[in-house]
Amino acid sequence: MEYIIGASVSTDDVYQRDGTFMSHVPGGAGFYALCGMRIFTKEVIITGGVGPSYLSMHGSWYRRNGISTEALDPRCTDSVTVVD
Repeated sequence: MEYIIGASVSTDDVYQRDGTFMSHVPGGAGFYALCGMRIFTKEVIITGGVGPSYLSMHGSWYRRNGISTEALDPRCTDSVTVVD
């Protein structure tokens, strides 16, 4: 691999100016960098920690686009309780 991106990877909700809303799409600074670099080379991989459901939610996008997820590390596998 020629390029490795080490940055945040997340799930985003996208609100476009025309009112279009896209829920639960792959996102984060590292993901957007990956997409930009991928325009110019296939020799790029992304690494970083992701939530336990990230690969089940977005793995098909990576497969469809021929991008390996081997360096994405699922973390926080224990349930988390949010307290308001």
